Amino acid sequence: PRWRTGTSSTALFMKSLQSAPAEVQLESDLDLLEPYVEYSGSNRPVSSATRDEIIDGLLKIVEIEGPVTGSRLQRAYVLSSGGQRVGRAIAKQLNVALTQAIRSNRLLAENPLNQAGVKPRTYRISSQPEIKLRSLGPRNLDEVPPTELAAAMELAQSQYGATSDDDIMRYTLWIYGRKSLTQTVRETLAPILQLQSELLS
Repeated sequence: PRWRTGTSSTALFMKSLQSAPAEVQLESDLDLLEPYVEYSGSNRPVSSATRDEIIDGLLKIVEIEGPVTGSRLQRAYVLSSGGQRVGRAIAKQLNVALTQAIRSNRLLAENPLNQAGVKPRTYRISSQPEIKLRSLGPRNLDEVPPTELAAAMELAQSQYGATSDDDIMRYTLWIYGRKSLTQTVRETLAPILQLQSELLS
């Protein structure tokens, strides 16, 4: 497969998924996917950092968390600089730095859903795989790279045999430790169903 995950974690996932009830339960504490490694370093606040310092900070985060979406990358930078919220002015400076890093070939950017803006894009360095299956970690579901979600869908579908969109989405949520298929979650996962189909074709 194009994605990477630990052999033992995959085996646990397959075994537990085969015995998972039709109405997905979340009592299991199995680590189904490779643990997400969160960046734990610090960076200068955007307001007092030079452009090069911002770029270096973003690269340090991507080296640990990549492939990573723009929304998660922005939030991780702000948190690492002692902030809490990605305001409009901060986002603008981070986006300019990201664009410069891409133009200088220090970062790779992919946009599998062809959505506008920085947030939905996926960023990685050249040595990282395009897809890396990991636990949710500190990410929100909409901060998981689209191709990573698609790979999780493929894994759940191939092992469980789900055919309906709802079943595929529910089991994808299950492997990420979630169970509520809310309207917001549906809106996040619906484009991924189409992407998964395209990746398999």
